[in-house]
Amino acid sequence: MGTKKNKHHFVSRFYLEGFVDPDNSPYLWLYDKDRRSISKASSRDAGCRTLFYAFPKQDGTTDTNTLEDLLQEYESHVAPIFLKIESHGQLTNEERSALSAFLGLTLARVPNFRSMIEMNHARILKEVGVRMAQAGGFEKVKERLAEAGEPINEELHAKMVGMMKDGKFNVEVFPHASIEHFLKLAMDMAPLFHQMNWTFLVAKGRYSFVTSDNPLAYADPMHDPKSPYGVGLGHSNVEVTFPITQKLALFAGWKESGSLYQKVTDATVQTVNRRTIKNAQRFIYAPFYDEGFSRSVWRTSGEFPHTDLSTIPTDKSTYFVFKGMALTDETNLRQLIVRSARR
Repeated sequence: MGTKKNKHHFVSRFYLEGFVDPDNSPYLWLYDKDRRSISKASSRDAGCRTLFYAFPKQDGTTDTNTLEDLLQEYESHVAPIFLKIESHGQLTNEERSALSAFLGLTLARVPNFRSMIEMNHARILKEVGVRMAQAGGFEKVKERLAEAGEPINEELHAKMVGMMKDGKFNVEVFPHASIEHFLKLAMDMAPLFHQMNWTFLVAKGRYSFVTSDNPLAYADPMHDPKSPYGVGLGHSNVEVTFPITQKLALFAGWKESGSLYQKVTDATVQTVNRRTIKNAQRFIYAPFYDEGFSRSVWRTSGEFPHTDLSTIPTDKSTYFVFKGMALTDETNLRQLIVRSARR
């Protein structure tokens, strides 16, 4: 039996190597939005949680290694693609597919996304329980138990149904319940990323790109924030940003975006960084220590994308409507990139 792995990376370790401080290797700087503190850590100790991918087995034991090992094996095939991008190489269709799958995993495997899955599952289960109690569904359960000869505590049953009718209960979802869902969602999103137009933004000025514990961000600068509808990856104006290294970032969308590699201004780098900071759940990972930069991070304390789940009851059933985890950002990044290309 192999060594039990307790430290599970939700941001790939090889990826974090691209944001190491060149003057302070092997460390990168962690800006904590919650504690408003700055510390340093190696890629081994950043972007991870204890037993984040652990799940219970049928024999009652806990599997701590399988998913972490699978992800590390997959990442070993993706890491060379990042090196090719750093050398401004042209990607093959196979490499583009592999990177698209990595983008899907990057969006779905992080704590923010997984906690939203778990929270929404709990909300759905609670809503179903309330509707079932109000419709008399638990009376049928009681009848089946009686038919099976199971003892029934009438007082306890009536109390439970009354609480459920009023919604006076909470539902907790085990963390491992989101594992299967985030893996499926990641693969479902990969074809969308593959079909988008890509541009790799090259930082040539004084500013570097930063990354975070939720590094893939997307926004629609044309979206009306008052709209009852959310922003999805399929929206025509959506802009996806993903820092590749401290000197490269991916910009993707459905509109033509020019050449595959594009030098950009400091203003563009700062816009990408602002989205990365707003998208972070808690930690920003940067290749520098900067008190001025920290103030821009602290201003977003408690701010990160959430999913919104609402219910639409009808006579026959209840529909659940999700609004996605897009950022609200009215800056048109595509226009900044176009202006950079003209300089």
